[in-house]
Amino acid sequence: MKPSVLILWNQVEEDIYEHWRAQGPKPLPWDPERTVPDVGTVAEEMARIVAAVRLVAERVWLVNIEDDLDRIIAAVRLYRPDVVMNLIEFFHDDASLEAHVAGLYELLGVAYTGSEPFALALCQNKYRTKLLLEAAGLPTSPYVLIEREPVPRDHELEFPLIVKPALEDASGGIEEASVVHDQAGLEARVSQVLKEFKMPALVEEYVDGREIHAAILGRTPPEVLPLFEMEFDDSEFNPDEEWRPQIISYRAKWDPHSPDFYSMEGTCPAQELDPELEEYIREVAAEAFKAVGCRDYARIDMRVDEEDGEAYILEVNPNPDLSDGAAYMECATASGRSFEQTIAEIIDMAWQRVRRARAQHSAQPTVAAGLPSDHLLREWVVQKRTGHQDVLPMAGGPSVESLLREGQVQTGDAEAGGAGDVDTLGTGVERGSADADEREPDPAAAKPRAQGSDTQAKGATEAGDEPAGRPRDSGHAPEPGHEQDPPGQ
Repeated sequence: MKPSVLILWNQVEEDIYEHWRAQGPKPLPWDPERTVPDVGTVAEEMARIVAAVRLVAERVWLVNIEDDLDRIIAAVRLYRPDVVMNLIEFFHDDASLEAHVAGLYELLGVAYTGSEPFALALCQNKYRTKLLLEAAGLPTSPYVLIEREPVPRDHELEFPLIVKPALEDASGGIEEASVVHDQAGLEARVSQVLKEFKMPALVEEYVDGREIHAAILGRTPPEVLPLFEMEFDDSEFNPDEEWRPQIISYRAKWDPHSPDFYSMEGTCPAQELDPELEEYIREVAAEAFKAVGCRDYARIDMRVDEEDGEAYILEVNPNPDLSDGAAYMECATASGRSFEQTIAEIIDMAWQRVRRARAQHSAQPTVAAGLPSDHLLREWVVQKRTGHQDVLPMAGGPSVESLLREGQVQTGDAEAGGAGDVDTLGTGVERGSADADEREPDPAAAKPRAQGSDTQAKGATEAGDEPAGRPRDSGHAPEPGHEQDPPGQ
């Protein structure tokens, strides 16, 4: 039996990479003899993921939510998928809301890929992540959080230091100037972060050494894939060999017009690692994965200090980039998996959770404990029914709802005849309707009636319809009724 899968992603603006591609090859401003390389677009990334999911799913739908909460609810209620493949990394241009989207899946009762809200919210906060890692006995470089000026002088950290926006994602706010060498530089950089990003600054001792990424596939126990190393070489742009920090800056990660983009290259598996050090990195990565509560897949970024040989955790990344060529997929490929196999395993982990839950429910329906007052109400209902003062276990016994359905207790509404069989979800789709998945999601019908919005859901397509944007950048999804044929058909 194969699952039905709804792929959700979020893109509002146009994809800058599509603009650059449309302009054709252009000389690099700092080297006219070289041209900007072609960088894959989000449309291509999404098409590749859709094609992979179609190999393991009974049905697949692709929906760009375009920052529209109603569209998420409409798509889930209309298609009723077994699994949501969660590719939403931000909402309203705010990466901290990624966890809230996962929380919405929980409220809707639908299974989804990747980490749960707690891990997503925790790892978005670099300071709290370091507190937890430290409490778990895992290695992380000394640090301090600075929330306001003036910058303290008694921080007891050793220069050089690196200053990061404490709540940013995807290397936001990271550049060469983030590494400072004295108190004056620290004060200037912290002041800039506080004013520009409107958030606290995390200050850490800079670890100079090899950068190793450990990709993890969240089986039980978690499987650490072959290690990835990001190697830095700026000799082409630094002929005088002046010392520069080796960091993955925002420009290095995203901007093919910047020299930083060409000053690093990934290698997987990492070469010439001491076997004991490699095993230690693997153990630390697996423990970090478990400590912060990651699920299904994650990437743990670490640095090996060139002076003392110690490995330190830089960041924990739940739900990392799954695009072909990204570090996570490089590690999966080195493990012998194809791109399609890796996507299939991630989908399967969510699908197995669904199957286990269904089997457990069929064998022994569970009753949530609920509020303490709910427990007291159940006891009262049993007393009214039996005449005995039976004490029910907090997490067991009949639910109040089941007792009401059995007619053991009358309520004012029931005595008055009740309200009939009301569809409280307001989906406009009869439960069990065989043709439900053939219909376009209609937020006006699918959302709670009290909201009263007449926003029309667009961007929902059958799996494989050509997507038109980038989850982290932008694009426009096809209007309903104008879907295109799936790629490759």
